[in-house]
Amino acid sequence: MIIIAPDKFKGTMTAPDVAATIADVLDDSIPCRLCPMADGGEGTAATLAAINGMKAMTIGGFNSLMQPVGDVAYYVSPDGGGGSTVALDCATVLSLTLLDRPDVMHASSMALGLMMAGIARRHPGARMLLGVGGTSTCDGGAGMLQGLGARFAGINRPVTPLDTVTAVDLAPMTSLPPVTALCDVDVPLAGALDFAAQKGARADDMPVLARFLSAIDRCYPGRDVPTPSAGAAG
Repeated sequence: MIIIAPDKFKGTMTAPDVAATIADVLDDSIPCRLCPMADGGEGTAATLAAINGMKAMTIGGFNSLMQPVGDVAYYVSPDGGGGSTVALDCATVLSLTLLDRPDVMHASSMALGLMMAGIARRHPGARMLLGVGGTSTCDGGAGMLQGLGARFAGINRPVTPLDTVTAVDLAPMTSLPPVTALCDVDVPLAGALDFAAQKGARADDMPVLARFLSAIDRCYPGRDVPTPSAGAAG
């Protein structure tokens, strides 16, 4: 028995496609088991869907600069009812590939929050598996919360790392079923800086991002309780 367990070939093939291609070139007499892998980045939801027989669906989306990108994919377990499971990726709407150039200082994760809110309305009660990775943002999830209905004091547009954030009201947020974040890093919120350079941040942007993430952290309730992987995907 050969276990075929690749991740995606970024920008070219999904993990299920890679696994199937490898199996196709092996001798038919060799038993194989296809086990495509994912790390929370692009293709995580599609990999879960391939393994679990989930149905592909689409919803209108935006990129991290709030420019429309047309319909984007997510996946739903076969029953589709209130006990179902939905799989989606942050990268579906927040990927660098959806931008003409990286612009982390003006990017917001609001598009993800809007996508999650739309899916929650469409599939009431369905739990969410969220692939966390492959994003163009470093806003500490502030935009995502806005997309779900949260309000930041004095800011009526997507929050970006250039803003001064003093308080957040989470009361107006859309109520969500359980959301499980899937990622391969264990960093605190401030650790989002570790990935900022690959999203276009310059050396003189780093102190600005650090101040913003610190301000966001102070706004969130329960901040004295360590949250593993809080800095994943920015």
